[in-house]
Amino acid sequence: MNENLRILTWNVLYRDVDARLPLLVPRVEAIRPDVFLVQETTAAHARALASATGMHLVAEGERTHPTAPTINAILAAEPPMRAASHTIDAGARCTYLTADWQVGSTLLRVGTTHLRHTHQAGRMGVDSGYRAVARGADAAAIASDSIRESVSMRLAQLAEIRRLREQDAVDAEVLTGDLNFVPDGAEYGEIVSWGLNDAWRAAPRLGSGATIVERNDLIGDGRGVYRDLRDGTMPGAGGDLDYTLDYQFSRGAIDVGHAWIVGDVDPGESFPSDHLGIVVEYRID
Repeated sequence: MNENLRILTWNVLYRDVDARLPLLVPRVEAIRPDVFLVQETTAAHARALASATGMHLVAEGERTHPTAPTINAILAAEPPMRAASHTIDAGARCTYLTADWQVGSTLLRVGTTHLRHTHQAGRMGVDSGYRAVARGADAAAIASDSIRESVSMRLAQLAEIRRLREQDAVDAEVLTGDLNFVPDGAEYGEIVSWGLNDAWRAAPRLGSGATIVERNDLIGDGRGVYRDLRDGTMPGAGGDLDYTLDYQFSRGAIDVGHAWIVGDVDPGESFPSDHLGIVVEYRID
């Protein structure tokens, strides 16, 4: 792998995922990622995506959803020296996938996961209890049962991912995925405490960084679901309540270059997923 690399992470929405493959493939081909971390794919869809883009399917996790055949996967332009899939049963079931490449004298690890979701996740961004817990308050500060319980599950999942990460050492690391929290929550602070930096904030970037945009009809919450919340907490505000749940974090002998969001569409066009993807360019030291 070259010392300059481009990494894409994208939740591609398992619902009707095969039907939307023609919308996804041209965007991936335009990006030409060195590594593509995929959430909510299926085994067949991941193989089709790899074939259509000329990439290698180098890692895939097991099914963790009780009814849907959704998995995480890693696609890459070049096969890694090794790859691994870990199933995590802490909090709620998920998988943590990794792939390692030797880039010159630097051992690089790229990983992905899909943490527990929160119903109507946009509420977290304006929930005072959610922010208070991030500042050290007890979880009881969060009045919403669904937010409080999902935060607890994500923190348990992250504790297990941290344990797995610490089993061996690498020179550079990128951790990505649909992490299902909003910036500066307790979960965000947990990852930063590992010495990882939010690549989006570190990079010269285009756009707001929002990966969930309310005008996207594929979003399960539905359009306008946050309108009362917006009007009650931000009087006079207009527009949609967009937010991010997807991230790339990095640390070690790796520098962050440009970052941008992909998968948005013009009016009248169809979205390839309910999430937008995040691309980050890196340079290995």
